[in-house]
Amino acid sequence: MALVWSHINTTEITSSVSSVDLSLSGGFSVYQLVADGLTTSASGANVWLRVSTDGGSTFVSGAGAYYWGGRYRFVAVSSSGASNRGVSGGDTKIILAEAISPTDTISLSYYLHGAKTSSQRFNVGGRYTGTAADYLQQATYSGSYDTAATITDIQILPSSETFDTGTIRLYGVV
Repeated sequence: MALVWSHINTTEITSSVSSVDLSLSGGFSVYQLVADGLTTSASGANVWLRVSTDGGSTFVSGAGAYYWGGRYRFVAVSSSGASNRGVSGGDTKIILAEAISPTDTISLSYYLHGAKTSSQRFNVGGRYTGTAADYLQQATYSGSYDTAATITDIQILPSSETFDTGTIRLYGVV
């Protein structure tokens, strides 16, 4: 059986926004989050994800609520490198894209598992690419939020200032 994506939402960012909030509607157990051409007003801003269990009224941002980790690689005109990244002891968000160096444009694709089942951990896994003039960064990251509650919404936000451009899409996976 082939995977089928059911479109839920598309958000076109054409002016500064501090976050994009998305409802995990449709009762899917797996969602696909895709973003293209994200830029921020702050040089070197990361892209974060937070969850809501109350219909989007509030988003969890307490210390120790989330775990994330992964590996990134970059190639630039003058250097290249790689590193393992992550947090131990918990964090206030899940990192979806980490701007190790100033990045002009970020694209990402993540699967979200366990959002609608209160018996399992909410997991995020995927990859992102960041590009700038004479620079390319790529990483595979994953994260989790351990809860007995159903995740109702997600929030995508930059670590500082605002998103200026880009498209964020959310799909339910059948």
